[in-house]
Amino acid sequence: MNDLIFEPEHLTKETIKKFLCPSASDQELMMGLQIAKTYKLNPLKRELYFVKYGTEPMQVLTGYEVYLKRAERSGKYQGMKAWTEGTIETNDLKACIDVYVKDWPKPLYHEVFYSEYVQRRKDGQINKFWASKPITMIKKVAVSQAFRLAFPDEFDGMPYTADEVIDQEKII
Repeated sequence: MNDLIFEPEHLTKETIKKFLCPSASDQELMMGLQIAKTYKLNPLKRELYFVKYGTEPMQVLTGYEVYLKRAERSGKYQGMKAWTEGTIETNDLKACIDVYVKDWPKPLYHEVFYSEYVQRRKDGQINKFWASKPITMIKKVAVSQAFRLAFPDEFDGMPYTADEVIDQEKII
C-alpha cells in the first residue's frame, strides 16, 4: 500500500500528466507536483485537483474536506456554526460562520456574499451547482475562508477550493 502512485510522496510529473491533467505544460506540472508534496495532498482522495482549460494556466485547487480535516487535526478546532441571511431575490444572500477555536475568548466570525462568488457559465447562466444548491455552495465558501483565517498555520499558502475560484462543472 505504501507504493500507491497517487500518494503525494510518489506523485510524478508524468503521473499527473497521464492521469490527471494531460494538457498541462511541464512547468505547470512541476508546480502542481510541488504543491501536492508540500501540503501532502492526495488527488485520488479528492484533496487536490489539477484543472486546465485550453490555453489558460493550470489551476491547482484544494478539496473542501481538506479544510475540515486539517482544522480537526490541529487540536484547536472546537466547532462551527454556519448559516445564511438574506435571499437571492433581494440580492443580499450571504453565508455567515462562527468558528470556535480553543483558547479564543470569542469565535471568529466571517461572512461572504453570494453575489461575489456565484459561478456562471460563459453564456452568463448560473452553473448547475450554484443554481440548484446556492445555500450549500455559499456556505462552503464561507467555511473555507473562515478556516484559513482561524487556522493560518494549517492553511498557509494552500490553494483555494473550487467553490471559490472556478466552475465545478468543469472539474467534474
